[in-house]
Amino acid sequence: DAAPAELKEGQAWQLVKDSLHRDLGLDASQVFTHFDPEPLGAASIGQAHRAVLSSKYGGRNVVVKVQAPGIERRFRADIK
Repeated sequence: DAAPAELKEGQAWQLVKDSLHRDLGLDASQVFTHFDPEPLGAASIGQAHRAVLSSKYGGRNVVVKVQAPGIERRFRADIK
């Protein structure tokens, strides 16, 4: 089994911002009012972080799963 994915400090938030902008054309600061940089937990594919959606998106407390960079490539190599 692979060790838990460890992202560098601030990397998870940057990945979330980049993904929201690239995939949905959204600014993360408009989607979330809070994103906890300390992960709730980590596994071999990524980390989970607490966040709070902006009122525009319901204002709820949520958990955001952040996939580790390059993990899909590693999975594909494992199943070959």
